[in-house]
Amino acid sequence: MFTSMLSAGAELSIDVESALERAGGNRDELESALRAVKGKDTDYLLLHAPQYDLVNLTSKQVIENVTCAREVHEALPYLARKLDDELWRDWVLPNRVLDEDVGLWRKDFYERMQPVVQGKKSVREVVEVIHTWLMVPNETGTARVGLCDAENRPKTPLQVLKFGGGTCGELSMLFVCLLRSVGIPARHCMMSWKYNLADRHFYCEYWDAQLRRWVTLDSSDNQPITGTRTPQEKAKSGNWNSLALYVHPGFTGTRDIYDTDCFGRCLNVSENVCAKYSLRLGAREGISGHSTAYVWNLQNWRAIAGAAPNDKGSSAEIVLADTRRVDRPVLFTLIKDNQLWWGLRRPSPASAAIPLERAEAGRCLHWRDYEDP
Repeated sequence: MFTSMLSAGAELSIDVESALERAGGNRDELESALRAVKGKDTDYLLLHAPQYDLVNLTSKQVIENVTCAREVHEALPYLARKLDDELWRDWVLPNRVLDEDVGLWRKDFYERMQPVVQGKKSVREVVEVIHTWLMVPNETGTARVGLCDAENRPKTPLQVLKFGGGTCGELSMLFVCLLRSVGIPARHCMMSWKYNLADRHFYCEYWDAQLRRWVTLDSSDNQPITGTRTPQEKAKSGNWNSLALYVHPGFTGTRDIYDTDCFGRCLNVSENVCAKYSLRLGAREGISGHSTAYVWNLQNWRAIAGAAPNDKGSSAEIVLADTRRVDRPVLFTLIKDNQLWWGLRRPSPASAAIPLERAEAGRCLHWRDYEDP
């Protein structure tokens, strides 16, 4: 199926030329790919590639990724309407999901999945049969992959499949790649640090072309989709108790995406699982600045949500998910003109503005001083 897409060379845009300059010694590899698969897809891939990829991608990786992704997209019986180009390029085209090493997974996965999805007429049917193929035990009681916490964790989706397991994050990464290999937009989601467990949880969302919306799925749940509780039901019951739920961007800008308190490039998708609300932060000398919320976990304050100043220079609201009431203190901070403001509060949709005070040397915040009135 996968044929060459050779086309005549054309003048490079200023932005693509800039990306090639940043590739340094790897420029020849990328230029070779541009000559072989010249077009908006290749340009988009390079323009959004993080610096690590620009200096490491091979021409073979770029060519195979773009060629396979486009040819699968042109012949999808289960997509009711043609996908929007922006949606397709953001959530199908990327050559990796997170910060895993780039591998030649797309063609391999398509060839594995083609007989599995044969005859399916809706996105829901395709997702369900792939999830069953991957996670649900067969008649002998075994599944292709399962949850595990190995010390030597796999680094690529192909390695996760070969290894036969991984953490929820690695299984989500694998499932997203499998869906993208058959042309379904999919993305990796994160439940930020939880309060009653010392960990996070990862799941995925896929674009249902029939419903015209993102659908959530716990991709590491080994129950058939038709028989398992949805993420919405899990959140409602309290089993998914998180203050914020995020989607990592289709093109990650950094190799270290898990231990950062910067959510500026992430999408808050709490409303896809439960209601969400905004908390206003109040500092006596104004409310403009970068704001962050932290929860106490693993003997440390872990960032769970944040907001950067908007175009008007004012942003002092934190968007949180409306799940269960939190018994642990949440630390809210705001940085204005290099000055730190902070306060403690149990977040609630009914809360008034969170009072912040200027951080001063030798002064500590005490939980008893910041109980809800």
